[in-house]
Amino acid sequence: MRSGLSFDFSMGSSNPDANSRKRRKIDPDSQTRIPPETGPTRTRWSRAILTNRLSLRLAQINRKHKKAAKPSAGKSRSRKPVKKLPPVESKVKVLSRLVPGCRKVSLPNLLEETTDYIAALEMQVKAMTFLTGLLNAGAAGPA
Repeated sequence: MRSGLSFDFSMGSSNPDANSRKRRKIDPDSQTRIPPETGPTRTRWSRAILTNRLSLRLAQINRKHKKAAKPSAGKSRSRKPVKKLPPVESKVKVLSRLVPGCRKVSLPNLLEETTDYIAALEMQVKAMTFLTGLLNAGAAGPA
């Protein structure tokens, strides 16, 4: 089976059509980023949720096949002293735990992901409220 594409790896081309075609220049940065108008982009938190579902399923499968744990030799684990963070840093740390997939991102990225996440949660609440209204209206029915 032969495709309609042909490649010429030689320096001089024997195909006259190959030299007459214009080549599109590719921006090196365009390969790593997708422009917003070309399609939906996934945010870090949405990818984390999708990945989390897969890892939960894998953990469930592994639990079924896991052997019995061997008892420890009686070693007690000593806790490391917890250092006190400034109030703003501790709140940023808590926020990074609340937004899926944002535990180790910079503050500007965390704030951007948080705004996207809040907007997505608001849309979910609106959708569930609408569906609840439909279901309640359907359950009441005409009297």
